[in-house]
Amino acid sequence: MKFRLDEHPSVWLFLVSLVILATSIVINVLYDWAIYALVAIFIAVAAVLVLGYSMVKDISMFVQKRNQYYASHPEEREHDDDEDRD
Repeated sequence: MKFRLDEHPSVWLFLVSLVILATSIVINVLYDWAIYALVAIFIAVAAVLVLGYSMVKDISMFVQKRNQYYASHPEEREHDDDEDRD
């Protein structure tokens, strides 16, 4: 059982929210920290927090389910370890 990024879009969404946060900071610097530009930073920070929490929760749920699966199928763990070495 492997963690595939195409099955977990929360990772991509978190990275996009970081890019949006960086972009909003650049826009704020260009517009001398105007109030309407500050609103973009607050929204971007909220998105980073929500999507970061979602990503961490998604990864922790994957690890928990993987551990449960390996507990019930110990032969699969040995098979997956062999594939990782190739």
